[in-house]
Amino acid sequence: MFKLIIDPVAEEQSAALPDHALYPLADLFALLETAPWSGDAYNSKNPERTCLRIRSANVASSHM
Repeated sequence: MFKLIIDPVAEEQSAALPDHALYPLADLFALLETAPWSGDAYNSKNPERTCLRIRSANVASSHM
């Protein structure tokens, strides 16, 4: 398991989100902590996948 460290500016921005947006964000954070390499390559020509894209379907929340 990984530890997710959030930038202070991002923390402020997260705090300003409406309540209904916090559930998908929490799901994304959980995914990043448990399976950080589960996203699709941002650049399909980069086999190393150092930059990933998480599709919203991967973090769809059942709380909405």
